[in-house]
Amino acid sequence: MSTHRSVPLGFARRSAAAAIWLVASLVACSSGSSEEAAPAAAKDRAGEKSAATAPSGGAGSGKEGSGASGDEQPASDHVRTATYDLRAIAETQYAADRPGQFSVELKPKEGWHVNMDYPFAVEVEAPDSVKLPKKRFEKADAASYTEDGVRLDVPMTPTGEGERRIEIEVDFAVCTPDSCVPETRTLSVSFRVGA
Repeated sequence: MSTHRSVPLGFARRSAAAAIWLVASLVACSSGSSEEAAPAAAKDRAGEKSAATAPSGGAGSGKEGSGASGDEQPASDHVRTATYDLRAIAETQYAADRPGQFSVELKPKEGWHVNMDYPFAVEVEAPDSVKLPKKRFEKADAASYTEDGVRLDVPMTPTGEGERRIEIEVDFAVCTPDSCVPETRTLSVSFRVGA
């Protein structure tokens, strides 16, 4: 019996869009040719992967983590690399059936900036007991979107009582004048819902 594993359509579309964007960005951001910029981007990306550390905390723990696609590590509320800090911020407790929110923040490190043309997106996976207005948020939904950083506030209404965990996939790119690095990272937040 053979097993067939398919790639989700959304992932395939994002991967194709990211590849097209990467080629265009390298040409646009690079002061040299795209052949010179590609090795620099690969070197920058390799440095970022080695700078992230394994997570062990929930929301608000401040512990570092890497949730990049292909990593075996679980998602965390914070990814810190040599080029950026990415964080999901949530309260430790919310009231049942009352509107609340959590935030996703991206801050490039010195010498780096958010690429304003990259198709920034946040996809949220929440249990049925957490109501969201939608699952995908884009650049237009951000409370703040500049080269210096991004903040997205995600409204939600938790129902019932107990522990909740939300997974957050973030697509973005950070750049220097010579290279751009597209990223897909997964964060998570955990919180309690009370009466």
